[in-house]
Amino acid sequence: MKSIGRKANGLFIFLLLSLSLFSYSNPAHASVMSDLSAGVTNVVRFITHDFVAQIRNSFCDLYLSQITSGVWKDGSPQANFGKNLCANYKPIVASESIGTKIAVRKDNGNLAIPNKPESLSHEANTPGAYVGDVTAEGTSLNAGQIIYWTNIQRQSNGTNLSSLGEDSTLNQIAMARVQDLFAKQYFEHVSPTGGNISTLLDGVGYEYIAVGENLALGNYENDEALVQAWMDSPGHRANILNGRFQEIGVAVERGTFEGHKTWLAVQAFALPLSACPQPDTSLKAQINLIELEIAELKIKADVILEELESYRQKGNRDAYNQKVKEYNTLVEQINNLVAQLKTLVAQYNAQVATFNSCTTQQ
Repeated sequence: MKSIGRKANGLFIFLLLSLSLFSYSNPAHASVMSDLSAGVTNVVRFITHDFVAQIRNSFCDLYLSQITSGVWKDGSPQANFGKNLCANYKPIVASESIGTKIAVRKDNGNLAIPNKPESLSHEANTPGAYVGDVTAEGTSLNAGQIIYWTNIQRQSNGTNLSSLGEDSTLNQIAMARVQDLFAKQYFEHVSPTGGNISTLLDGVGYEYIAVGENLALGNYENDEALVQAWMDSPGHRANILNGRFQEIGVAVERGTFEGHKTWLAVQAFALPLSACPQPDTSLKAQINLIELEIAELKIKADVILEELESYRQKGNRDAYNQKVKEYNTLVEQINNLVAQLKTLVAQYNAQVATFNSCTTQQ
């Protein structure tokens, strides 16, 4: 029995890797197979080289995970099969920037197989920094009050603009920017060392679609006066009244800048990636499992076809008819799974389209 098992595994692997070279069709002796259903010839014709490679990669990823975690024990049928199939397999490690959108590859007119995510280009709005009077006395500034007056401006000057929600991560990034400005004595959106608000957000794992920053330097009369100064500057005003932004973080601090005691203020605006409806990862996993199941059944069906040819040549009618029944049962299972797969892929691709529309909406 062990030798049979090894032979079957080898055949499985050979057939799997051969799917890219041979299209699926009935043999030339179709006329004597009178018991086959009329739909047999149309079984899983959509399986392509890319599709089979994707299935192999999905299985090998599962194999490596199960072996590493000890779920599949060494010597088990699954482990032995995976060892053969995945001997030269190297996992693909994708290098993706923070904030991703999912692309969809069209395999044919009827079925779209979801592909791996591609990196999403971030939008950034960083107008020139606003400089006030650094020699005036001024009073204390408060981050919470700056957010309050910012939302007042959105309600007073915009059409149906929602208030910005305060985000703790954006507050931290804004404070990091203030401290960097003081420490390195510069007043720009890009640090002398090359960092900016986008790189800081990427570093802490804040996923976003769009980001903006307002800077201010000077001793302002109060928080309302500071926000009004930004509103009087077109670029800063555009950030405050940007309808896409949903979250804000603010930091203010008084220190010495170029020999003067003065205030520095930073507003960090963002549209978080979470604002867009994410495609269902469990649905994608279900699609992958069905793809794998179809491929396995397809290979079993091909094995039976070889057996049918052998029985036909030997004239073994009883064995032949029995195998025909087995084959037709597999064909029915495959066709049902294909129909189910198409439905799930359509659902997933609709989610992808909604997500992509959200991330690119201006």
